[in-house]
Amino acid sequence: YADALEWAYSLENIARDHWLQKGHTEEYADAMDEFQDTFKQTIKELRTGTAGERVEIKVVSRFQDEEDLYVSADHDDVLMPYWKEFAKALVHWSDYHADEETPLEVSFFYIETPDAVLDVLRPALERSNVEFVGFLSDGNPRPSKLAKFMEDIIQKNHLMTKVGFDGVVLSNGQWKRICNAIRVRNVEQTPIATFELTKCFEGGISDEVLRDVLTSKALGVDLGRNGMSSNESTIIAEFLASNPPLASLLLKGNRFGDTDAALLADSLSSNTKLKGLDVDGNNIQQEGRLAFLRAIFDVSSLDACS
Repeated sequence: YADALEWAYSLENIARDHWLQKGHTEEYADAMDEFQDTFKQTIKELRTGTAGERVEIKVVSRFQDEEDLYVSADHDDVLMPYWKEFAKALVHWSDYHADEETPLEVSFFYIETPDAVLDVLRPALERSNVEFVGFLSDGNPRPSKLAKFMEDIIQKNHLMTKVGFDGVVLSNGQWKRICNAIRVRNVEQTPIATFELTKCFEGGISDEVLRDVLTSKALGVDLGRNGMSSNESTIIAEFLASNPPLASLLLKGNRFGDTDAALLADSLSSNTKLKGLDVDGNNIQQEGRLAFLRAIFDVSSLDACS
């Protein structure tokens, strides 16, 4: 414990020239300097029990590509000591500072996590008092064993009830593997309450993956900002009409219109379990909004609306 804190306090940042010599920009070097400082601070807080409810391993994206989109920082082997100390600190926090009222949410933002990093994180996240694990990336596919990593954590950490992905691109087979892990977990153990997949399918989500996500038996699903439209609304409507155990479905920021809204609204007539459906930020106009009102209320008379 003392040695770990000494590491966090005494470790000098990786020299800026290291990043510049690899061809990165000054802005990139600035971001990595800040990343190291915040990473060390997070490790200290976990070790001393002063971490809040959320732990974010995050590169503040000051660097963008030609289209002004944020770009994730590349992994570098010189960062491995940080990842290893973070994993140890997470276990220490869970063993000595956590209680049932203070589960952590752990997120990784705009930093590449290749297999070497996942192998370090896996044992810690499998046993730690963590209720949420999330990854936010830049939308570029990166080869890794992330699906297997998430499958292991979902199956082995019964305290984790929420998983999230934003801008993470995986193959259909990898998404299927994660969905299957959630499905098995929800049958045998404490269910996954939240399954977030936002901006992960901008090129289009396949029918098979969409059905896998919806039938994962997660109690809440977030499919926001995935470019979905009429093809997907038909599948979603059919699913909702079957009255599944899904309690919440977020569809914000897609491309659904009034016809899609009518389909979704009609499916609600045979659904008694869905408590929340969010379609904000779509192309739904007055007719679509009225379709949802008719599905929720009897608007055949003014008395029924009062």
